Amino acid sequence: MRTLMLVSEWNALHRVEWEHPEIAESFWVEVSENKNALDENRFERISKLALALLSLPFSNAAVERAFSLANFIKKKLPNRLAISSADSIIRLRFHLMNNGCISFVLSENILNKFNANMYNTNKENREENEAILNIFAEINN
Repeated sequence: MRTLMLVSEWNALHRVEWEHPEIAESFWVEVSENKNALDENRFERISKLALALLSLPFSNAAVERAFSLANFIKKKLPNRLAISSADSIIRLRFHLMNNGCISFVLSENILNKFNANMYNTNKENREENEAILNIFAEINN
């Protein structure tokens, strides 16, 4: 029964002159808002199906890449690698993937933090390294 109603709605779509048939999202929103003389949605089922399909993620490749990179960093690189270092590598990698290294602009604040002291492991430098991570986090947002 539901399938017949979907097919019926699908077959009736071409009988209406739509404003935005070339843009999928706009078209299906317009279809979902189309009413008959009784103010009922004429294409409720088919528009819900189409909008649901349009809302599905195209792929989960970005999530898979993030886990793959984290796995590579933690397993292939030395185990003594600090979590903050791994976090920095992942953030840099994704920032450069999105924006590229040519357009990457280092702020004066970041440049001042990159010096020999960043390799010390005392508490003060760990806090400073966390500050560097936060700066990169702000860049990515």
